Amino acid sequence: MRPPPEAFFEGATVPEWEAIQRLVLILDGELTYFRRLWETAYKNTAAEHPEAAPPPPLPSPTSELVELTTAVGRR
Repeated sequence: MRPPPEAFFEGATVPEWEAIQRLVLILDGELTYFRRLWETAYKNTAAEHPEAAPPPPLPSPTSELVELTTAVGRR
């Protein structure tokens, strides 16, 4: 069961990266900056709860560039 969205903003839980990524993109933020913050929070949570899955790997800058140019080219 997923925690309610307000739990994320209250700091009660650390959401999956995909949720944070969508929020950062919607707000036109810098993904790499927030990814580092998220990883720190996620690792701290994982230390408290070792059964938590490890975070997914960061995409390479090349794959992000390809994804961006593909998305822009679709318009």
